[in-house]
Amino acid sequence: MSQEQDRPQHYVNADLSIGRMNFYEDIARKYSEEYGILFRNFIEDLGLLRRRGDYRIRRVEATGYNILRTISAMDLQSDRRILFYSNGINNIHHFALLLAELEDEGLIDENEVSFGVKSSSVITRKLGEPLKWQPTSERFILRTHKDGEIDVVGVQDTIELVLAVTIRDKVVDEDHAIKLANFFNDRTTHDSSTYIGQAAIEGSWEVPDVRATNNLAEDLIKNADYISIVANMSDMGTARLIVLRDETMFRRAKSEKFPVNEALGKYLVMYNVPK
Repeated sequence: MSQEQDRPQHYVNADLSIGRMNFYEDIARKYSEEYGILFRNFIEDLGLLRRRGDYRIRRVEATGYNILRTISAMDLQSDRRILFYSNGINNIHHFALLLAELEDEGLIDENEVSFGVKSSSVITRKLGEPLKWQPTSERFILRTHKDGEIDVVGVQDTIELVLAVTIRDKVVDEDHAIKLANFFNDRTTHDSSTYIGQAAIEGSWEVPDVRATNNLAEDLIKNADYISIVANMSDMGTARLIVLRDETMFRRAKSEKFPVNEALGKYLVMYNVPK
């Protein structure tokens, strides 16, 4: 889920290879230049999926939703074991630092990563509440609760780059998924200082967005404090709407359980959204 905010504390590993940082920065920049200009251009022919997502927010049935132009951009149903991490598509330097650090730690090789793009529309606050971060843009949606109460929430629309890391075979690296998941927990959480005493990588969010295919659920829930949530998926051609919920499965949606990081799971039940 997307958050843009001032981040006074961050960590940069001075020993990282400048060449590798530049390599990954070039990749991130290509996606930013292709997709990162205007949100409306990304979803201009997917208005039906956006209206369905907004409907869930209006009904107090979601804190946000994602739209994929192609399912392969973040294929949660893949038979491969994959960990997905998302951040703002224009946060190019963050991805350069992140990927170079992962490579330096021995957690990725160049051929184990791929990239996709998704949009995110998430609640930033209830009207009248102070902003927890400064959104790049904000629109407002009127919500109607089941008891008839009405409120207004701010919603931020962003485009995000999705990093997909293919998990190694357990014969090669038995704990690869757990080590990666813990790295994302500690190093991509804003103001985190739990990873060998270092602050989060520059550009990290207060609520990082880390998801995984369900074939990783047992390892991540047991060993990395991840939790199982429900992804409600609706397809339109090659595109997909994803609405995450703690437990609720929507009718007329493909609803499956997947593991996510704990902070993201907790966000799903904020703003009076039920489980």
